[in-house]
Parts: sequence; structure tokens; C-alpha cells
Amino acid sequence: MADLKRTIEIILEGKDQASHVFSKAGDALDKSSQKFAASAEALVAADIAIAGIGAAIGAVAGDIDTANRKIQNSLGITAEDAEKFGEVAQKVYINGWSESVEEGADVVILALQNFKDASEQEIDNIVSSAAKLNKLFDADYEQSIQAAETLTKNFGISSEEAFDVIAAGFQKGLNRSGDFLESITEYSSQFKGAGADVGEFFSIMETGLGSGVLGVDKAADSFKEFTV
Repeated sequence: MADLKRTIEIILEGKDQASHVFSKAGDALDKSSQKFAASAEALVAADIAIAGIGAAIGAVAGDIDTANRKIQNSLGITAEDAEKFGEVAQKVYINGWSESVEEGADVVILALQNFKDASEQEIDNIVSSAAKLNKLFDADYEQSIQAAETLTKNFGISSEEAFDVIAAGFQKGLNRSGDFLESITEYSSQFKGAGADVGEFFSIMETGLGSGVLGVDKAADSFKEFTV
């Protein structure tokens, strides 16, 4: 009951009290994208220095056929399409974001299962973003891709924007209770139904967490009770 009361107070205090990171979705997307890209570049550079790009390419060559067959068999697509998406898996591995081409193929499969109508370029971006979240924040591939798909569906934003705000959420510590991605998938539709946009959705989760509500799941659930 105390959690619900605090969440209502947060909402009624007005949008001006929300975090500056998420109070304006556009600004949040720009800032988080820049920070995410900077972290990504640093980590890639470190990986290349340790392993060497030549060794990475050599390892890819031996795993390409296995990865392509896995993509084809899992999705029931043609060998030609599997080879095309297999190149995405190779790229993720060569850039240092996955431990193997097969791991990259697993992410490709998840991306295609959740974003069925996405273009090859969009799948490339989704796979790269999910792999970066995994590497930087130990984010589960399936959960991060499902969370991004949920945000695109409920708030009408692009998959790139979805991954940007998710990355910003990790950077702001919204996963400290381990329920950040699950909360996005479970509660974003209720927030959208109540008239909130993606920036306000993240603002309420962050403000609730900072105000003593234990976990973004708890803050989001209290908001759902309030709207009901």
C-alpha cells in the first residue's frame, strides 16, 4: 500500500520531477546513443588488441557453414537467406561482440523470431545492439530483444531507439534488482494505455526506484494498480 501511495505521489508531482535523462525521450535517445557508442568502441578496441583481427577471421571461416545451417533449420528459410543472415552473425563475432559465430547465429535467430518483418539492415542493428548489451551489462539476449520489440510495438519507436533507451536504463542502474528487462516487457502496454510515452515510462521506473520503491518491477506494478 505504501508503494502504491508513493507511486501516485510521483505521478501527481508532475513531469517536472522526472529524471532529466528520460523526461524528454528525444534527448535521452541522443545522449544514451552517444554514451553507448563510446563504450562500445572502447570494448571493441580492447578485444581486437587481445585476440587480433586475423585470428578472429580465421575462426569465423571454420564456423560459417555450421552457423548458416543452424539459422536455416531454426527458421525454415532458404539456404540463400540463411547465408545472408549468417553474414550478420559473422560480423558480430569479428567485431568482438560474441564469443563465437554460433553465438552470433543464436542472436540472429532470436532477432528474426521477434522482428519478423525487419529488413536485413535492421536485423543487423538489432543483433549488434543485443550483443553489445550482453557484453557490457550481461543482459540476456532473449530478454533484451523481447523488451526492444515490446517498446517498438507499444510506443511506436524504432528498434534502434528502443535499444538506446534500454542501454540508458542499464547505465542509470535500473537493473539493480535484476528485473529491468522483464518489467519493460510486462508493463509497457499498461503505461501506453494510460497515455504515457516511452520517456515517461522510464522516468516513472527510475523515479520510483530512486524514491525507495524496491525494483522497477515494483514501481511499474504500482503504476498499473493506480491506472486500474
